[in-house]
Amino acid sequence: MKKWTILLLLVLLYVLLLPAQASFLAADDTAAVLTEETREDLEELSRRLQNRTGIRLQVVTRHFLGGGNKAAYAKSLLESAPDPDNTLLLLMVIGEEDYTAVTGAYAGQMISAAFLDTQLATAFRPAYMQRQYSEAAGKFMLAAARQIAASSGERLDTSGLFGENAYATQAPKQEEPDSAYWWEDFFTESAPVDHDEQLRTRRQMEDISGLSFWNLVVIAFVLYFIFGRGKKNWDGCGCGCGPFSYLLAVFGLADLFGLRKK
Repeated sequence: MKKWTILLLLVLLYVLLLPAQASFLAADDTAAVLTEETREDLEELSRRLQNRTGIRLQVVTRHFLGGGNKAAYAKSLLESAPDPDNTLLLLMVIGEEDYTAVTGAYAGQMISAAFLDTQLATAFRPAYMQRQYSEAAGKFMLAAARQIAASSGERLDTSGLFGENAYATQAPKQEEPDSAYWWEDFFTESAPVDHDEQLRTRRQMEDISGLSFWNLVVIAFVLYFIFGRGKKNWDGCGCGCGPFSYLLAVFGLADLFGLRKK
């Protein structure tokens, strides 16, 4: 008989605890400013974090506090939660454009007040002041959950929550080269600017022709091998070096190749 009595008391105790467990909402959206997807993601993020660290998350929205103190009101909400020591609560007062975040005793050991203030100012406030309430709550709670998990030495999976790809900063798009073919780049390469007299002359020639110094040298060699051999050049030497000598003279390299007349 005694065993049955104890069993019935345990069942009764379990039934009494059920309403308290069911009353916890990770998204207590009285102001109705959060999207359905955000509310679902908050519930899922809180569940994942609790499974890994024992800490739960809660976002509470209200239109007005009627002149009440936001910090005191947030504390009263936290104390009425089923497990206040292990809860992080974000209060959003929409009509007053105000907000605050409070933590229980254990949760406060896993995430500092300084970190919360920083995230409220950087991740939360910009979107909140633009009335992007779902984005603001999502960014803040993601950052807070990751910090709590890191402090607890746990790895937290946040994939698929709050449209993280939409919130992520996009990498700058790489500019496509103007030239579609490699040989266009070769024939349009620009030489570096130099204040030397001969290099200034080269630069002037490049501006006129659109070709760099080394492009012209290569072209001169090609012309020499195609048209020069076996034909008389302008000087009648038969080597085909006339055009080539002119290009080298322009760039001050005739002496180097021994083509300038003394």
